[in-house]
Amino acid sequence: MKKRLVLLFLGVMVFVTSSAFAAKKLSGEKIAYVDLKKVFQEYSETEVATNKLKEEIQAKQTLIDTKKEEVKQLREDYEKKAVVLSDEEKEKKSEEIDAKIKDLQDFVMKSNRELKELEEKLTKSIIKTIQDIITDIGQKEGLKLILDKNERIVLFADEELDITDRVIEGLKS
Repeated sequence: MKKRLVLLFLGVMVFVTSSAFAAKKLSGEKIAYVDLKKVFQEYSETEVATNKLKEEIQAKQTLIDTKKEEVKQLREDYEKKAVVLSDEEKEKKSEEIDAKIKDLQDFVMKSNRELKELEEKLTKSIIKTIQDIITDIGQKEGLKLILDKNERIVLFADEELDITDRVIEGLKS
């Protein structure tokens, strides 16, 4: 029984000592956090990129609508003339409609791919700029760790550690 108490006491002492050592080591490090959601919302280039993407989407949608209308017109024309067309002419018109539909489907797929690539390119550019500002602030202030407030890693942090406004100011300059 006495051995167990001694072992328990030693175990508690090791735990307390290691916890105190870890807390002391951590307290000497400079840590900060940034609200990336807020940074994205307030960064002017985010709005510029969003507007550019919207313009591209609208331009692609206009072309898609035009191609859809062409298919619709061909179908209506086919249905009106189907009675008087020979089998050979029907086959030719049907193939023409099928080709237009395939062209439309290919165009939609290509447009979606291009829009996704544009969105990725614009997003990467914004992220790189923000990352550069955060890195610069971290290096200048001797920070060892900067966390994203929105990633559910930060459960509590003193507002003194928040560098969000400094990041936003850095992006404006």
